[in-house]
Amino acid sequence: MKYTGLCLVLAATTLVPTVASGPGGLAVEGGAATFRSATNIAGLEVNGASKAVTAQAEIEVVGTGLSIRKVDATVPVRSLSTGMKMRDEHRRKYIFTTASGEQPDLRFEAEGMTCPAGTQGHEFACRLNGALSFRGVTRPFILNLKAREQGTAVFRVTGDGTVKLDDFGVTPQEQFGVKVKNEVEIRLDFVGKQVAPVVAAEVRK
Repeated sequence: MKYTGLCLVLAATTLVPTVASGPGGLAVEGGAATFRSATNIAGLEVNGASKAVTAQAEIEVVGTGLSIRKVDATVPVRSLSTGMKMRDEHRRKYIFTTASGEQPDLRFEAEGMTCPAGTQGHEFACRLNGALSFRGVTRPFILNLKAREQGTAVFRVTGDGTVKLDDFGVTPQEQFGVKVKNEVEIRLDFVGKQVAPVVAAEVRK
């Protein structure tokens, strides 16, 4: 009887979403992460990519700038691939695995800032200061962020930065005579649509 009564109360309550004022969220519709590292062999690079990027942020056009706040982007380590299974297994073991045997996701977080508009008006760029968690270690990290408005409330966002492996306790490894250098270039690329914040308001019982 208690469960029946609860169901009746819920069924008799209508909740209508209402749009709140302030910044909207950024709903990511598709994203990718890529990395590139030079090696000890001239002209040879180790490249990889992941299409499993998840990202969240609050965005708001303020004057001639784009305010970006509460940035949180994650890339699962196991989704990163160089196209060669043996090399990927070697890389995960020696670069991404912690002393306790875990492989935590790559994660970038930032409180945010306002990116000024470029000369074309619909492009915004800034250096976003945040923190990168890599192999269970978190260090300050800067993303050179660019956002381009592609339609009504639709943005193409890219972020470029350079990771120094030894900052995270990683020693560059060598395999088959090929050794990656200490600096690894990473790039985040995703398309997001601004959505207004929604608050559930009870209007009828």
